[in-house]
Amino acid sequence: MNDDQVLRDRLANLAAAVPVRPSSPMAMVRRPVRLGPAFRPASGRSWVLVALVATLLVAAVGILGSGSQPAYGPVVETVRQGDFELTIRSAKGLYAPGEPINIEASLTYRGTEAEAHVIHAGGAASSPINFLIREPIFGATLDGIWEASRNRTSLTRGVALDVPFAKSGGWQSPPPEEFQTWLAAPGLQLPSGTWHVAAIAEFSVDDVQEFKLEAEIAITVESPTPSPTDPPAPTERANPEQSTTVRDGDFELTLRSDKTYYLPDEPIDVTGTLTYLGTEDIVTVNHSSTGLVRFGVREPIFGVVELTTRYDLADCGKRTDIERGAPVEQPFGKTGIFPSDHPEAEAFRAFMKDPVLRLPTGTWHIYAKAGFGPVCGGSSPAASLEAEITIEVEAVVPAPTEIANPTQSATARDGDFELTLRSDKTHYAPNVPIDVSATLTYHGGSQTVEITHDSGGPILFGIREKVFGAIQVGGISRLVCGSTTMSRDDPIVKRFRKSGSFSNEHPDADMHQAWIADPELRLPEGTWHLYAASSGPCLGGGPTYNLMAEIEIVVDDDPAATPGHPTPTEWADKPVYGGADIGWVVLQLKSTHARYEAGEPVELEASYWFADGKPLVASHFYPEVALSIEQLDAIDPQTRTIIYDSDCVDLGMVEGAERLLVLGPGNVTSMSADLLPPDFEDLFVDGTLRLPVGRWRISASVEGTFAACGERGDPYALATAVEIEVVEHLP
Repeated sequence: MNDDQVLRDRLANLAAAVPVRPSSPMAMVRRPVRLGPAFRPASGRSWVLVALVATLLVAAVGILGSGSQPAYGPVVETVRQGDFELTIRSAKGLYAPGEPINIEASLTYRGTEAEAHVIHAGGAASSPINFLIREPIFGATLDGIWEASRNRTSLTRGVALDVPFAKSGGWQSPPPEEFQTWLAAPGLQLPSGTWHVAAIAEFSVDDVQEFKLEAEIAITVESPTPSPTDPPAPTERANPEQSTTVRDGDFELTLRSDKTYYLPDEPIDVTGTLTYLGTEDIVTVNHSSTGLVRFGVREPIFGVVELTTRYDLADCGKRTDIERGAPVEQPFGKTGIFPSDHPEAEAFRAFMKDPVLRLPTGTWHIYAKAGFGPVCGGSSPAASLEAEITIEVEAVVPAPTEIANPTQSATARDGDFELTLRSDKTHYAPNVPIDVSATLTYHGGSQTVEITHDSGGPILFGIREKVFGAIQVGGISRLVCGSTTMSRDDPIVKRFRKSGSFSNEHPDADMHQAWIADPELRLPEGTWHLYAASSGPCLGGGPTYNLMAEIEIVVDDDPAATPGHPTPTEWADKPVYGGADIGWVVLQLKSTHARYEAGEPVELEASYWFADGKPLVASHFYPEVALSIEQLDAIDPQTRTIIYDSDCVDLGMVEGAERLLVLGPGNVTSMSADLLPPDFEDLFVDGTLRLPVGRWRISASVEGTFAACGERGDPYALATAVEIEVVEHLP
């Protein structure tokens, strides 16, 4: 394959990082029978369930896709059992009463075979996944029922099976009428309060090994300015457990705390569990005398005492037999160091000797490690695992509806590679350094692997919104490749690093240059969406992966907002952005509002720029940006497409210069809606786009070549979209 073809393939992969997934209707039929993972006929029951069932399909939007941004951060929980991973996610953690709630779950096979065939009863959309809500709703519970059927689903390794939230349940007697009305209503909306929504996956693999995974998230429904006399309803699960599970080969390590919040000097119940999931009935592992599972705390205790595994005994003094599928549980044990000449050395020594873990006030990151292998001799299998959880020690355990400025993190995985983006907190004050970092980890079968990537590094950073309305922060590429050697389970950690562009003709260009040059990340007031990206190979060398992780933070100078819900009230009607960034070319589509009143102009703005300057570039569409308009709630859509005569126009470009385009009827190439206008020009009144009542997706694309028309050059292609709503009257 020549370099031109490789580059074209790379551009196609990068452009695909802007997924726009259309919604589609899905019917679900339920029978009111609760079943196990692989349905087998059972004897008759002594009572009959009365089932009232409704279904819900929520359109999923990719991380770079279109749509209104959430009020604050997405909420995601992932659990793993054996070769299977279950994730439940909500588009955001805070919703207003009456607002549609966007929740979906996904099941992913991570084993060594190309496919896994699972047998299960019918859950949501007849899948192996079902949903429930812990708290009662209008006097009844939504506990999920399974369809009385024996289904078979094939899961391709590394490809997630996505299932939107669906309402279902079974009751011995008819539930309250208010609940029945709620159940029959389309979509998911909840009253004020904190709600714990769980996804459950139950199935067997070829009728041999049974699995049950359960992942849970908490969301809050409350008014933007709740009245003190009308607080959100209380929650029954104010202090959920913390747990995380990792796997290496045939071994799985789980670290668990019974709850998230503890009081000072309260015993902290943390355990590590190691499970062997291989093919042998019993394996013998050789490991350090320190223990099969060792523990540590990232932060120094009292600012001095280090609880760490760095000083484990470097011997092979222990041999442990582990039965397949029988978890080996070990409570938290202390190992570490402190200065013997410290004035409080005796108190530190007493702390270390105390078998119970107690911690002072603060946020603590507790980790567990399990490692063994041929380094200890013999035929011991090899594994290296590390799991981490976060707990809080506070003078008063927070009420269930409070959020005390939590960390923000998002993780993406593609094959053997995992990318995590993390901020220490959600809420920052203006001009305070924002601590954001990303880690890239290799989890494959080789001890080391060489990856090839952009010369900017294996991890690139960006911000969706323009800083000061002028600086586009995004990964800049000079089309030069670099390489990095990664060790298995040894993450590469990078702090947020700025790169971007702005106009040299801007009156504040000097200030913008100083902001880019400052190594610290500081942002003005507003809601900001930060992302990290990592992909390979670069021009054909090394493994293939494509990762993107995004988090949301809020910058606000209201001291009363810390702790508590960030409330950027001035952003209630914030713009909607769509963006595509392939390194050296960036496209942005912006709608000034997410909602418009019928007859009001839809304020659209499209812009793009090139990192590398060329005297001429060829545009394969003129005028430069092609628009596609789709009515998302159309009942009987009609479609019209126009193909323009001119397919190549030379454009003059200057390196780093932004092209801000005025959009008109000549940009519209296709439209799908219940009612089409006689001509696309009829969509524009006084030069501005106007749309009838409905939900709309507006997509924009650019494509061309880094050369004049007819000359040989590197291709580029980008696409993005925004979603808006037009209503009869705005509130």
